[in-house]
This record gives sequence, structure tokens and C-alpha cells, in this order.
Amino acid sequence: MPSRKITLDLPEIIKMYNDGMSTTEIAIVGNVSSRRITQILKKNNVELRPRGHWKRKYQINEDFFKCWSPNMAYILGFFLADGVVSGEAQTVSIAQKEFEILDQIRHEMESNWGI
Repeated sequence: MPSRKITLDLPEIIKMYNDGMSTTEIAIVGNVSSRRITQILKKNNVELRPRGHWKRKYQINEDFFKCWSPNMAYILGFFLADGVVSGEAQTVSIAQKEFEILDQIRHEMESNWGI
């Protein structure tokens, strides 16, 4: 099956993405798949936003676990011992009820989620 020719040039694609449009929205304008737009952005070293970021209700430091620290290790262990990570729904559930601990974790991870 022949591939469709994209109707946008590279600077337009990058500008649209950096202006906040999703790869799906750009793909519709460019008459190609969102996968093709993602490939073009990656090939041109455009830093991609985290998948599903637009669905999130709350903010969080998404790079928190990329930098090793004692606090990061504690929180990771806390999640593993007392939490459930759902990859499909992209959520973390914690059974802990101690407000002070949860508040410290929220602060450390630069989040605004409610407790």
C-alpha cells in the first residue's frame, strides 16, 4: 500500500507540536497517521511530551525518579511496599492513610494532587 504524502513541512510540524497540538491533531492536518508525526519528531530530535500528559488532572515532576537520591529511593520503596501502579490507566494508588507521610511525598515530587 503506498504511503500518503504529508501536506506539512518540518518547521510547521515542529511549531504545531511545540505550540501544544497533539500528534493526532497534527496528523489530521497533515493527512497522515499520528505515528508518522511521532516518527518525524523523534527523527528530528524534538523532545516529546509524556504520553497521556494532556489527560492528567494534577501536576507532578515526571523526572523525579530519573535522579538518584535518598528521598527518591525512600519514595520508590514506599510505592513498592504500599502502592499499586497501574500501567494501563497510568495511575498510582497508595493504601497509606497517614496524612503527614503522603503530604511529604507530594511535596517532594512537586505535585498538586489532593490527599
